[in-house]
Amino acid sequence: VKGEIDWTRRHDLMQHHTGQHLLSAVAEECFGWGTVSVHMSPETATVELAVPDLSAARIAALEEECNRRIQQNLPVRMAMYDSAEGLPLRKAT
Repeated sequence: VKGEIDWTRRHDLMQHHTGQHLLSAVAEECFGWGTVSVHMSPETATVELAVPDLSAARIAALEEECNRRIQQNLPVRMAMYDSAEGLPLRKAT
């Protein structure tokens, strides 16, 4: 089997995936909204949050905090673990 990576698509997924983690972390830490589901396709990326009323003001506050953190230009780190046991995961395994 010979495979080839579509770098344009892979890069797009990497950016969406990292952005989703940021959005989910900010939603949880700042507003107490958990992430219910995430979907990424070539056309769209959606994040479903557990929030009873998502007004325009709340969306703006979430966006503002995400942008504030992006502007800090913090490093993105990746880690691999043998087990999820004991890790502070937001989603049940």
